[in-house]
Amino acid sequence: TLGGTSQSLLQRLQWAGTFHSTGNRLLRHYAKHLGLDPNFSVLDRSDAADVIDNLREQLGFAQKAQRFPRKDVCLAIYSHRVNSQTSLKETLETHFPWCAQWSEDLTTLFRAYVDRKQQLSLLDFDDLLLLAFKLLTEHAGVREKWQRRFGYLMVDEFQDTNRLQLELVTN
Repeated sequence: TLGGTSQSLLQRLQWAGTFHSTGNRLLRHYAKHLGLDPNFSVLDRSDAADVIDNLREQLGFAQKAQRFPRKDVCLAIYSHRVNSQTSLKETLETHFPWCAQWSEDLTTLFRAYVDRKQQLSLLDFDDLLLLAFKLLTEHAGVREKWQRRFGYLMVDEFQDTNRLQLELVTN
């Protein structure tokens, strides 16, 4: 049998994982705090792009005379905006300048994407980070519990973290 200290260490090591897997576990455990169904499904990148593509079609953006960005570009723009915590305007200006003319349509598309995910109880990889951050910043009791439980965090390849991931570990 494990002694108290060894058992505590083993319990803590069970939380080893990527930012996304840890976010997933936190959100399933505290889903009700955010008004989420704890049985939400997680979209992989391909499925998320397909949801965006379906919405592009429904909104009529795919049939425009001038070619609207394809689903993978739309998802990349959305993901960059979420993970960098920057505005759509800044994201387009700095990383996707060839798509800047579509700013209003992209805003409409992204709102529809968020609405669709909420209607169907779906989260994408970006939501796992964004909503975990929201949980920990808006619910002090939850944050304090986890700060007591884990005195230290180890982040492998820290230089590859994005702004949202940095916010998760520093707040």
